[in-house]
Amino acid sequence: MQERIAARGLGAVLRASALAWGAAVQSEYALVLVCDALFWKGEMEEADDTLAPLADTIASACRGRRTTCVLAHRERDREREAAFYAMCRARGLALVPCSAAAQAYAPPEKEQQDPGCRGRLCLLRICDAETGDATIAEPSTYVAS
Repeated sequence: MQERIAARGLGAVLRASALAWGAAVQSEYALVLVCDALFWKGEMEEADDTLAPLADTIASACRGRRTTCVLAHRERDREREAAFYAMCRARGLALVPCSAAAQAYAPPEKEQQDPGCRGRLCLLRICDAETGDATIAEPSTYVAS
């Protein structure tokens, strides 16, 4: 992402950085993007499950702030995904499905590279349930590139 920002000359208005799952977020961000992070690799030990650390990091980024997290993932395991959503709610976060207009910005199905999985694309906005505003601007206000 940093390379794309620089290549488009947007470094003065955008910055990107990695967030370590489970670590507290020190900086305030306007937007946190999380893409395809809910899947479970069968060979992973259950103790290494990433859902709770991911929920902790998103909560750390959003709670008490006006930060919005956009979560994009393929529906693969509804039970696991529901457990993650419950973890987020338990941490004081609101989860709001993105509108059909936002979904329209996804690449056409035939261009989506996700071997072995053709589950529904899920787009959610996540923010502080008490102070956040889950109604961020609709994509029509953004420039697609």
